[in-house]
Amino acid sequence: MTLKNTVEVAKSCSLVAFVASCLVTWHLYQFLSNQTLSYNQSATFDELNHMTEGFWRLSTPLNKTRKAELDEMFVRYWKHQKIPVKRWGENEKCGYYNFLDSVPHSSWPRVGSWCNPEGSHPCCNNYLNGTCGEVSNQTCNCSQCVDTRLYEHAELSNWITKDQSFSWNKYVGEDACQVIERSPFKDIYFIGDSFMRNMYTVLLMILANDFEKGPWTINMTNQQRELCVEMNTLFYPACRPLATNGQKLIQKSCVDKNFNVSFKWWPNNSNGRNFVKLVQNLSGKRGSLLLLGVGYHETILPAK
Repeated sequence: MTLKNTVEVAKSCSLVAFVASCLVTWHLYQFLSNQTLSYNQSATFDELNHMTEGFWRLSTPLNKTRKAELDEMFVRYWKHQKIPVKRWGENEKCGYYNFLDSVPHSSWPRVGSWCNPEGSHPCCNNYLNGTCGEVSNQTCNCSQCVDTRLYEHAELSNWITKDQSFSWNKYVGEDACQVIERSPFKDIYFIGDSFMRNMYTVLLMILANDFEKGPWTINMTNQQRELCVEMNTLFYPACRPLATNGQKLIQKSCVDKNFNVSFKWWPNNSNGRNFVKLVQNLSGKRGSLLLLGVGYHETILPAK
């Protein structure tokens, strides 16, 4: 993923998590498509790379109503978390290292400033430390440039693979259930940080074929029932306790469910012992799949 892509991903983690969870299901399907367990790993991972290399293509015509709903949802969350609502400053400085003023009493890390996509200077000439400028090849099309007019919520776009001879199916509901039920995996663990939690949460939505209340659990509070609906489930801290164990769901996702999906919040190497212990406990047992992902909490920053 390029540095420019991170601008878009930061605005669209919900759909990215959906794509990632679809890819997990797709990868299980690819596993089953092979006749033996000793399948060609290099070929399979080449296919996976082809599926994850691509770009978002904005759907046309633009759904302005949906865009307004998404804008409102993100602004509401930013205000709740004391994140700057306006994404550009008055001095027309831009880039990861040109920080916006922090909201008073905010504990959120400082965020970079970008250019106004609807203004007269929409292009940043350097994504690390640049200046917003008028539309030109020097400010919009160089290798270090960011043309903010090109970025929109991924929910308003379609994912196009770089190699369009590769395509993937959006397994939802019973189809997704059958893919996993037919696989050799009976215990699936998502382990890591918030992105892994979102992958896990969206997989629950996919299996339940319910993107509004799919991850709801039997011990939810009234506050969570009001707040944790649709994409809000992926953002708000109050919704994070929902992502624990698939066996505690209110809505049983699969008719003949013979597997369990769970999440472990182990976001960095300080949880290494827990991970090793889990692996040791599973050693020698068939049917376990561990999906591990860490990064941000190890100070792996997008600008580096």
